[in-house]
Amino acid sequence: NNGSPGPVSGTLRGEISRPGKPTLAFQQDVTLAGSETKEITFAPGGYPQLSVADPDLWWPYQWGPASLYQLKLEFKLDGQVSDAQTINFGIRKITQHRDADNQFPKIGTGGNFYLRVNGKDFQIRGADYTPDLLFRNDPDHDRAIISYVKDLGLNMLRWEAKLADETMLDLADREGVPVMQGWMCCAQWEAWDQWNAEDHGVARASQRAQVLNLRHHASAFIWADASDGLPPEPVRNDYHQILKELHWQNAVVDTVAHFQKDKQGHTLWDGIHMAGPYSWRPPSYWFDERYPAPRGSDVEQGDNEHVPPLESLKKFIPEDKLWPINEYWYYHAGGDPGNAMLGNTIRAVEKRYGASADVADFARKAQVAHYENTRAQFEDFSTHWANHKMTVYWMLNNQWPSFFGHLFDFYLKPGGAYYGAKQGLRPLNVVFDYYATGDRQTAQIYVVNQTLEPRHHLKVLIKFYNLDATEKFSRELPDFSIGPNTSAPALSIPRVPGLSSAYFVRCQLRDAAGKLLADNLYWQSTTDDDLGDPGNDKAFNLTQKSWADFTALHTLPPADVIMTGQVVTAGEETTAAITLRNSSDCVAFFLRAEVTKGNDGEEVLPVLYDDNYVTLFPKESRTLEVRFKTSDLGGQPPALRLEGYNLPKQIAALNQP
Repeated sequence: NNGSPGPVSGTLRGEISRPGKPTLAFQQDVTLAGSETKEITFAPGGYPQLSVADPDLWWPYQWGPASLYQLKLEFKLDGQVSDAQTINFGIRKITQHRDADNQFPKIGTGGNFYLRVNGKDFQIRGADYTPDLLFRNDPDHDRAIISYVKDLGLNMLRWEAKLADETMLDLADREGVPVMQGWMCCAQWEAWDQWNAEDHGVARASQRAQVLNLRHHASAFIWADASDGLPPEPVRNDYHQILKELHWQNAVVDTVAHFQKDKQGHTLWDGIHMAGPYSWRPPSYWFDERYPAPRGSDVEQGDNEHVPPLESLKKFIPEDKLWPINEYWYYHAGGDPGNAMLGNTIRAVEKRYGASADVADFARKAQVAHYENTRAQFEDFSTHWANHKMTVYWMLNNQWPSFFGHLFDFYLKPGGAYYGAKQGLRPLNVVFDYYATGDRQTAQIYVVNQTLEPRHHLKVLIKFYNLDATEKFSRELPDFSIGPNTSAPALSIPRVPGLSSAYFVRCQLRDAAGKLLADNLYWQSTTDDDLGDPGNDKAFNLTQKSWADFTALHTLPPADVIMTGQVVTAGEETTAAITLRNSSDCVAFFLRAEVTKGNDGEEVLPVLYDDNYVTLFPKESRTLEVRFKTSDLGGQPPALRLEGYNLPKQIAALNQP
């Protein structure tokens, strides 16, 4: 752009570099008339050095390194640099597709939206992110969120229009986390019938500015021209023209609502829906193929009534208002009548786990319920690629203390949903389908391999236990192979007789040498959850006919678990190993281990555990690995705390080796 009134002539020089790769240089003489803006092109036909041989590709973090190149540009006039700019970018290819599965017959043909990344089918299992309410820049907080995203195993972040500073995008580029951005619902962006000429001008200028800002980011995979609605044709045409002019080379959708009609009555659909649900569902719901919402490609589905762990509740609910649940809780709940009073989660917890004696009892049971629901959502989408292309959890985080849907709370404390999601998102996994399909008399056991490498000579083991840890059923598949980036059924299991009213199903995956690769424990009931007619499934309300009965879990005798730990501090990072050994003859169910700031202090946050809310069978032991920033101890010595469903709180020292 020539900002002066007279013509200028100069040289535009560029340089592309990456450590270990040859530097690519190119230049072009440019003449600009007064006040002229001109696009300058360097095409491989005229600049063969831009046909990069053997590039280091940018991959989503689970599939490979997020390799970045650097581009330096400068424009010289009379030998002096007039302007210069440096950006990072990735070499990768994003293509969008539609499958043939027509989950909504009234929509017509087209199928579900999905992506390929560098030629590989990419099953999206992400979460909806929200930035700081006041758009404050906090790089440490952003780094903590990205570290949680990768620890969980999520492979995409979506957010709408609340487009803050570059920190999160730069982190996503470096850390290999794909991003979906676009314009938002529920505001002027979708009030098209109210737009005047100024609104249209602002929309076009905003589209241009955001796409210019976003397009060089390697993490930018999808742009959405709208969320809940479909822009009118003139607006769509404007948006499309701007995307074309700015060489947007990634995916683009006009709406993420499942279908819209234009003024001529034609159905328009970009293969994505947002039918929820936005309230708690039993695990079998996700695998029951009768319900349309948990299928296809969905950018908003999860539980909008998330109860944080007790430690967090005590930080934002006054002590005298912690129990019973009251208007102080509702103030921090969702705005929809379906979730404004936490009715769905309260009903699910009480119906399945029994009435709660106090807030500690309720919060503990809620973590169990959140764990099983969230795990099942991600398991379902990992096992059924054919008609399950994308699930995006609503939501990832909260930017104020809230019961609104999240995988970790405002204080960055992970709860049951976090560790359930982490279990369901494991790249190599073994999954039980809850006897959810058909006549519900046969369960399917799936092996999931979300890596790009095939696996051979795997051993699949399934065991059913009564609550007293008595083994009632066992089956083994000794030699199982699975290809890359896929899932496959491994075993079919009939209903097992003679089980206690609540029982355990344990699925394990081992390699040929016997090494444990995946360990997935389910608590089940001989009474099935039944949501009834699929036509009555309401996104914001739980309409359930009958309930699984887990009240027998209260009859588990007190467990005796010995906890020991060692800590190693190396500069800014501290690591710990927590060993839990069940010395009793009963099952120690749903154990939450925490590293605390001093004896029985607050949990160190943010923190990464390789697993948590674990269950130990009699005489069984388990070692958990923990990482956190040394400074987050706040000068306090680290200690350990352990609680469980049938284990009173205990604390222990965390020793130096």
